[in-house]
Amino acid sequence: MATLQEVTFIEDSYGTSHNISGLPALAKRVQTLLISEPGSIPNCPRAGAGVGLFLHEHADSITLEQIDFLVSGQLKTYLPEYSFSTIESRFIKDPNNKNVLAIFFKLSSNEDIDQNSFALVFSRETSGNNKILSDFISNVKR
Repeated sequence: MATLQEVTFIEDSYGTSHNISGLPALAKRVQTLLISEPGSIPNCPRAGAGVGLFLHEHADSITLEQIDFLVSGQLKTYLPEYSFSTIESRFIKDPNNKNVLAIFFKLSSNEDIDQNSFALVFSRETSGNNKILSDFISNVKR
């Protein structure tokens, strides 16, 4: 299997685009799939988990089960070349004591990615524009 690469829109001072590879590239691809809402990706009307829609839901086990089910289905459908052994959602507190959504991923063994676990953390911006913020954390120990 070829090494996973993701091209970004970031350019250095010489005009060369910045590419990421390995686990950060996979996390970026998963992040894009999860932030996108269904119907927002051209020619793939069912692609996109729309996790931002869950950020104002009750922080309970039913909501977390819905998120896990939705995320798992999206990954199996749109990233079938990667086998995730664990997908677990949790609401955790950020430094401001605000609930944020954390989704933990563990890959089954995969020859082109050297680390096998990461997390994506989602919240909403507080300035009023409701932009979804997401951060990537690699090699997570839970």
